[in-house]
Amino acid sequence: MVGKDDPNILHNSRRAKWVISDLQHLLEGKTSAVISVEEWRNHFERVEGFFGFPFVQNETWQHCAGSSSEFRGYTCGLWTTFHALTANIIITHSKNTGIAPNPLGPLKAIQGWVTSFFGCEHCRQHFMKMTTQTFPMSEQRVFRLTDMLMYLWRAHNIDPQFPKYQFPPLFLCPKCHAGGHFSRRQTRNFLLSYYGSVRPYHRAWNAGKQ
Repeated sequence: MVGKDDPNILHNSRRAKWVISDLQHLLEGKTSAVISVEEWRNHFERVEGFFGFPFVQNETWQHCAGSSSEFRGYTCGLWTTFHALTANIIITHSKNTGIAPNPLGPLKAIQGWVTSFFGCEHCRQHFMKMTTQTFPMSEQRVFRLTDMLMYLWRAHNIDPQFPKYQFPPLFLCPKCHAGGHFSRRQTRNFLLSYYGSVRPYHRAWNAGKQ
């Protein structure tokens, strides 16, 4: 499997992981099962500042900006993260020898995160229904490493509750469209290139380029 400290996966999340690790130590060191909101907030703000504020606030979405503030945004960012994660696992493995990770592992980890941490109850229930009933995660669908990338792509595209333009559109990937249908091979190659190239948006750097 891909190591949890693999520097190629979500490299810039390290400071956030250090904050979470510190919070875990705080909870493990408590003799009581209860912690006050004030103590938790104060500790979090102190640790977050120590590690350089890895959690952004009051920022605008770039790739995921919608026509209005209530559209896209966070959920789009999550989907982009999930797609980028699976793409980078495949790319990383292609550069190294060894046993390929279980392709269901990353998908189950994503599913577990949504179950435990996604704050939108309606969104969480919808995601779980989609991945367990509408389009179940299973070894029949996901048995090769590239299948996990294609599974998320299909799940995102077929979402019946939120109809959308199919991705990728023709102008982004003409080769992906063949005879009114998606070419699986061309789409897979496009997704690996597209989501494997996702990089953090740096406001100062982009301002300097203008």
